[in-house]
Amino acid sequence: MEANAGFYSKQLINLLKSLGDIYYATGRFEEAIKAYQRAKHITHWNEGLLNLQQIEIIDGLTECYVNLEKFKDADREQRYGFRAKEHYFGKDNPRVVPAIYEFAHWYRRTRRFAEERNLYQRAIAILEKEYGKDHLSLVKPLQEIAVTYRLSGFPSSKGEKALKRARAILEQNSEADGLARASAMVDLGDWYMVTGDPDDAIALYKKAWQILAARGRGDGELDKFFSKPVQLSYRSPRPSEGARMALKRNYSERYVEIEYTVTSEGAVEDLEVIGADLPFNLKNTVMRTLRYSHYRPRFVNGRPVATKGLRFREIYTENGTPFATIMDSSQMNTRSGSIYR
Repeated sequence: MEANAGFYSKQLINLLKSLGDIYYATGRFEEAIKAYQRAKHITHWNEGLLNLQQIEIIDGLTECYVNLEKFKDADREQRYGFRAKEHYFGKDNPRVVPAIYEFAHWYRRTRRFAEERNLYQRAIAILEKEYGKDHLSLVKPLQEIAVTYRLSGFPSSKGEKALKRARAILEQNSEADGLARASAMVDLGDWYMVTGDPDDAIALYKKAWQILAARGRGDGELDKFFSKPVQLSYRSPRPSEGARMALKRNYSERYVEIEYTVTSEGAVEDLEVIGADLPFNLKNTVMRTLRYSHYRPRFVNGRPVATKGLRFREIYTENGTPFATIMDSSQMNTRSGSIYR
């Protein structure tokens, strides 16, 4: 292709991206970066610096940098991609809102909840100006604002206010379907569960169950919310300096695995360590943090029930970075901690 079309041919872009994808899939991240960077440069040469053709390439570069723990480089790529979308759609145009959501997801992944929240507030301002203050499009950013407060570990009353506004918008819009209304109830229930009001939370969960059951769409929608306990709050404990040194000195990874029960009220009890090679103090800290975490309980026939035999594995890499894994008997769901140390 280079011999026939030249080193800056558009036809090279997909070839180089595919080569980068193969390198990435096989763990050859440095080589993947070189392929992606060249593909990105060719898009600049042909389409301009802020073209949208480079977005998938930027996402590939981001994941390579994350795997190499070059987090500043990963952040730089995501910012550049968002700037390209702003340039294309317009900073205040409603068409840019999906791009705002995508960039907000990056902030959530890197646990920068205040920055994420600012993006959702920006989306709300754009949507209100275009469609008014009661438009259904406002429900998503309002719900996500509440999630940022919940995940940060500091659930402000502003989060509850956002959820109540989202629910009010849904209730007064005839176009809103039952799934959206039930989802809003579940979100508000999650908020109450985390802020220590399980009775109100369970009441909202039951109403959401009834709405979904009445829709007659099979168990798919019910399973989405209620087929298993859902962890609502847990922040991986950071190891002390002594524990970090022990991790680095002895292993590339160390872990603790805990079996436990989530009660019908969403509490955690009956914790038992079934395997661990963490330092004693760090192991106990993980146990204590899990004990005081919050869950949405599993529901059966419209009622919350206890779930036994759940397993939770907290893994620490040699540099002290935690990764948490939640397991049950039928499936494994991975929930990673911050990619930043």
